[in-house]
Amino acid sequence: MITRTDWGAGRLTAYTSTIKPANRTGIIIHHSVTAQGTDISSVSSILRTIDGFHRRKGWGGIGYNFAVDHQGRVYEARGRDIIGVHAAGSNTANFGICFIGNSDKKLNPKAVAAIAKLVEDLQNAAGKNLKVQGHRDVNSTSCPGSKLYAEVTGGTFNIRYRVQAFVLALPGDTYHKIAVRQLKLTQPNPTLGEKVAERKRIRKLNNGANIVPGMRVRIK
Repeated sequence: MITRTDWGAGRLTAYTSTIKPANRTGIIIHHSVTAQGTDISSVSSILRTIDGFHRRKGWGGIGYNFAVDHQGRVYEARGRDIIGVHAAGSNTANFGICFIGNSDKKLNPKAVAAIAKLVEDLQNAAGKNLKVQGHRDVNSTSCPGSKLYAEVTGGTFNIRYRVQAFVLALPGDTYHKIAVRQLKLTQPNPTLGEKVAERKRIRKLNNGANIVPGMRVRIK
C-alpha cells in the first residue's frame, strides 16, 4: 500500500474521529472524475489535488479511506480507522474507496481486482460481511460512474467473508507480534493487558510450539 507519507498528504486537521472496523457495516465505492494518471508520481499529484479540494471544503483533508489507481495500486487516504467524509449521512458506518479516474470513460480490470481485494481485506478486519454500494445508492449523484457501478450491481464486490483460522508466520514473528497484529484488525490501540491475554490465547492454541517463518499459526 502507498502510504499518506509516500504520496505527500498533509496532516488531517478536521473530522479525525476513529471507529473500529468491527463497527462498520459497509463500503461505498466512488470515482474521482479526474485524470487517471500514468504512474505513482502522477497519481500522487492527483491525490494531492483532491486533498487540497477537500480541505477547502473544510474537511481537513482527503475524504476517502482508500484510493485505487488504474494499475490496481492501493493508496492510503484517511486510512482504515478514521471516519471518512465521502458520502453524506453514511460516513461513520461505511469505508469509502475511490477509483482514481472516470469510470464513465475507462475502467481497467486491474483496478476492479484491487478494489475486490481491498473489500476482502476490510471484511477480514471487520470480521464480517460488509454491504458494498455505489455512492449513488446513498446520495443523489452519478458516482461511481457507469462502468464501476455495473461492477457493484453485478456482484463483483459481493465477496463472502470467511473466518480465518490460521495465519502464516512472517520472518521474526513471535506470539506477541502475531497477537498485536490480530488485535489491531479490530481495535487500533489495544491495551497491554489485551495484548498479553491475546498472546497467551494464541500460544495455547498452538501448544506453545516454536514459531518459524511460513508456519500456519492457529488463531481460532
